[in-house]
Amino acid sequence: MKKIRLNGLVIWAAMMAFFMLIPSAGAEQIAISVNAAADYSSGAHSVIDVNPMGGPRSVQNDLLPTISDLGVAGFDRYFYRMERYMGDNITKFDVENPVTPIWQYSTLDDGETASSNPHALIFASPEKAYLLRYGTAKAWIVNPSATTAAEFKIGELDLSAYADEDGIPEMTSGVIVNGRLFILLARLNRNDSWAPKQAYIAVFDIATDTEIDTGTGNDIGVGGIALPMTNPGTIQYISENGMIYIGCQGGYESSWSGTPAEYTGGILGLNPMSYALTTVLDDGDDANHPYGNISGMAVVSPEKGYFIGYAGYGDNTLYTFNPTTGAVTGTVAADLENKNIVALSVDQNGYLWAGNGTDANLTIINPTNDTVDEKVGTNLNPLALAFAFDETFTYYLPYYVAGGDFWTGVALRNMDSAENATVTVVGYGQDGKTVMSETRSLNARGQSSFVAGNGLNQTGWLKVMSSQPLTGLAFVGNSGASNYMADITMEKATSPALIIPHIAQDEMWDTTVMVCNPNSSVTSVTLTVVGTDGAVASTRTYDLAANGSGVYPVSDLTDGAIQPGGSVEISATQGVAAFALYDNLKSGGYYYSGIRAVNADE
Repeated sequence: MKKIRLNGLVIWAAMMAFFMLIPSAGAEQIAISVNAAADYSSGAHSVIDVNPMGGPRSVQNDLLPTISDLGVAGFDRYFYRMERYMGDNITKFDVENPVTPIWQYSTLDDGETASSNPHALIFASPEKAYLLRYGTAKAWIVNPSATTAAEFKIGELDLSAYADEDGIPEMTSGVIVNGRLFILLARLNRNDSWAPKQAYIAVFDIATDTEIDTGTGNDIGVGGIALPMTNPGTIQYISENGMIYIGCQGGYESSWSGTPAEYTGGILGLNPMSYALTTVLDDGDDANHPYGNISGMAVVSPEKGYFIGYAGYGDNTLYTFNPTTGAVTGTVAADLENKNIVALSVDQNGYLWAGNGTDANLTIINPTNDTVDEKVGTNLNPLALAFAFDETFTYYLPYYVAGGDFWTGVALRNMDSAENATVTVVGYGQDGKTVMSETRSLNARGQSSFVAGNGLNQTGWLKVMSSQPLTGLAFVGNSGASNYMADITMEKATSPALIIPHIAQDEMWDTTVMVCNPNSSVTSVTLTVVGTDGAVASTRTYDLAANGSGVYPVSDLTDGAIQPGGSVEISATQGVAAFALYDNLKSGGYYYSGIRAVNADE
């Protein structure tokens, strides 16, 4: 035990003490491209290895042919292919077996006859995601880990307040940042040649699935953010500068309806905490629009981004720009000028993947010099891209608290010396519900530290999912008058038998035990207080919800009886992770220590 007294909120330098430099092998990233025939008579998907940089990359094409209107999303080791207009279904695949569906579920409610047109799947955790249904006014909350259709839909978000004259708000894409879901609402009036109306972003709390009133004001009395540009289609969060970037397309010229192009788009920056909007890039006006409409966007870093300039159907050019200054630095490559470019995405190496629908390939760009790293043929024309991994490394932080003066800081270090890591930190409440989700990229041998769920009011635990092996820890602390913190070990395995090796519960000391259940079903946990003489002092049994957790003061376990020393044995029906806090704050002290629960078999 040691004494810790802080003068500021966080002393992050302490987080570096545990790091070691050791080589390790991690997961391989896989790209998934959904593609369409040139005449849109059919479609299929391709699976491509992201590495090696410089090529040649392995590719499998023409997998599981289907309709041509397709979308795709990736998370963990799985990808999800969406059959969109009049297809109205979503299919889950493992990247290691990309031709065999794990499941396929409808995206229509009972009684719905119009196409739901599923457009995007936004992941909060392995058990919770948001399915954006472009053809309806309701997004679905779904469980991607469901094994039956009845378990798939677990809720919905009503966005009908944002509908335009056609009764639908046209939800296109979204992103989760700091426990908040940001949904793009394009509001295209299909009763008026799909004319773009005032666009919005709706913001939801993912812990409660209730809409947040952003207080930004608008003309229709909703809680969302009115955008100064129209027809938003792409959204991306960059953790390095804490900004969300939004690509807005304006209005495309239509020869069949006689509608001229409308230059009301560009690229916006959004602060996800204050909701302040800034214009990064404007597409121009009727007289001066040097890039045409901006039909796609991908950001590599705060200083490097790409966008598609749309001069007409099949006549697009890839440009590079600085997301911080908005400066356009020119075209990228002759291979991507005046082509049908319809998809942009960034892999774990920071390389840009551009779908070339003229030449039926994925052109991969090295962002350091904007040269073509490789062209990978897809046979059919690429429509959309996603990434997944062939392996996931999972870790557990058994306690998390946020709200008031309490905070939890997380420090993570990528142990792979060659590959970047994609890391997702998921927070679960004590009831097992997902309360926060944040994804970050760590360079090879890189490190990141941040406050998890800043601004939330939650207690629970954290799951860390990574494409590469990690080491790390968390600090839980209080920035109020007491001003203390304690470290929490990040566990890489669970066990049904654990021991808290030291406790004390008396006039000076308090001990509190925290246990998390990272399983998909209820776990029964028995806590046994054992005295210094080896005799059992008390036993209590609790049920933990699936993905839930519990906080158990030793004073409750002993019914208030003094326990001057000893230990706590933890036995569970499934593997759990645990931790204890040990302090003398009640007696005016400043000792505050974290105690790791050790495997009883070690």
